[in-house]
Amino acid sequence: MRGAILIACLAALLAAPNAFAGAVRMHVSGTGGGTITLWPGGQQPCRAETPILVGGCMYDQGGGSMIFQETPDPGSTFDGWPAFQCSPVPGGYCHAGSSDPGCCADVYVSFTKLRYDVTVSTTGTGTGSVVSTPSGIDCGSTCTKTFDWGTTVSLTPQPATGSKFVAWTGSCSGSGGCTVTLAAAMQVTAVFDLDSFPVNVTKTGTGAGTVTSDPQGIACGSRCSATFLFGSQATLTATAATGSFFAGWSGACSGTATCTPTIGAAATAVTARFERVAVTSRLQGRTLALALYLERASTLTVSVNGPSNYSVTLRLRPGRSRPSLPLPERLRPGHYTVRFTLHDDVGTAKLAPASITLR
Repeated sequence: MRGAILIACLAALLAAPNAFAGAVRMHVSGTGGGTITLWPGGQQPCRAETPILVGGCMYDQGGGSMIFQETPDPGSTFDGWPAFQCSPVPGGYCHAGSSDPGCCADVYVSFTKLRYDVTVSTTGTGTGSVVSTPSGIDCGSTCTKTFDWGTTVSLTPQPATGSKFVAWTGSCSGSGGCTVTLAAAMQVTAVFDLDSFPVNVTKTGTGAGTVTSDPQGIACGSRCSATFLFGSQATLTATAATGSFFAGWSGACSGTATCTPTIGAAATAVTARFERVAVTSRLQGRTLALALYLERASTLTVSVNGPSNYSVTLRLRPGRSRPSLPLPERLRPGHYTVRFTLHDDVGTAKLAPASITLR
């Protein structure tokens, strides 16, 4: 349909009085590329790099007017025909010629390279930046850059300390690379989330106990390592078994209070030391002096066994205790074994026995 209209228009132009009698010199320039040809057959292509005469391509049909058509290269756009040099033709073509039989009419046209914006944003619980190849985007600070059509742009995520790159959304997707050959504007979002790092608990000492964490994850006992989000805090609590006491932390914590390390971008190592409860006993006349350290309020059953027997239960507070136990007169002289049984809210344990001699 378009070709039929142009043929009809051309016939009308050729039948009309000829205002364009001479040659045309076509000048092609611009940042883009394209071709100017004679219509209708696409003849005598002219480009900016065409080395015909000085500064342009010469068209001379031996008199009469000519119709020119434009064809932009991929990635370029035609900037339009100059109205004062062209007579419009339906379809957007140029009808031109020269009224000067001595030379020519000069027609100046240009093609512009298409350029597109690449826009980057970041989201997620973590932080990071995105850089581009070719350079231009460092987002962070510079998140939009304009590149020529056909440029292959590669985006690289750079997670901040304690964060990890999760995925692309928008013009790229997935967790791999983001490389696009530009044929349109491009919008990409990089998702960064906080990374998780391990807290590793080791138990040492002659005693026994457990270490638990808040938030949950560590129950050591059985599970002595867990991961926690970068920058968060994990509160570790040591609980001695009955017959043991917590002697203190080493590594990322110290002292005997709860351990609350801030999670860094590496493994956090903590050691909890548990020691057995030991009873020191000394016989002073017929009074048995005891000394021990307890983590919790407990009851201590003392059984004296030998030529005769005696048993008593003591209620002791947490911390250091120094109870004195007068032995009854009914205990006959001789060698005795003193046994200790400790009971608290956690359980029951037998402590190391002692030997005494009554005289």
